Amino acid sequence: MDVSYDNNEGLVAFSAAMSGITTAKPYFYLDFTTANTVVWGSECQHDAMGTYEAGACSSAPTNMKMAFDGDSSDLPSYFSAYTDMTFGGYVVSGERYQSKLCIDNSATECMDLIVYSGDSVSENNWLWN
Repeated sequence: MDVSYDNNEGLVAFSAAMSGITTAKPYFYLDFTTANTVVWGSECQHDAMGTYEAGACSSAPTNMKMAFDGDSSDLPSYFSAYTDMTFGGYVVSGERYQSKLCIDNSATECMDLIVYSGDSVSENNWLWN
């Protein structure tokens, strides 16, 4: 297992791949207290917040890793759009998809799951001061 660290990834605890994410070595943040799986859409935008201008979700103040492509050919199905759901401190709108998460790039260690693709962030209430 490659245990490298740079600006695009965290310290590797396990290797995983998800349908809809084509980025090499995607960064996953595990939150075992949540009931939903959120991925940030490759075209995600955030509203103007405080002194920050509107822009891509990869810019301040959200600073997200945008990697999910809902138009990817390997996604099994689109479910529905959603509006103004709260995930942590973010208020997000986007689309829900069925995806597959595989651990260690295995074809057998996989699970189907519903993912919420964050396409628009209207509020950032995390660590906001």
